[in-house]
Amino acid sequence: MPTPEHGLAVAGSATNLRRMVGPLLDEETLARALRLLVGSPSEQIARQFQLEPTRARLLPAGALIIQASMERLGTPLWVGRGGIRQGVALDIVSALR
Repeated sequence: MPTPEHGLAVAGSATNLRRMVGPLLDEETLARALRLLVGSPSEQIARQFQLEPTRARLLPAGALIIQASMERLGTPLWVGRGGIRQGVALDIVSALR
């Protein structure tokens, strides 16, 4: 499988991780985020980074999924704006052209 030059992460967990560690999710930033997430109660994380409490509780799992995706692709991921719905819409428009 060819290695992509760039990767993109969107929506939920990626957007919340961006608040914690910035727009580039790589080995270092994801490790830092996971240390923060497992080292503090989710309520504290929610307050500190202005996250919804439910999202803060689920964020460690999301970070691990993003980490596995990054490792599978073999490239760091940039956090994009938008989400899966926007990507599907763009794909449909592209196919119709």
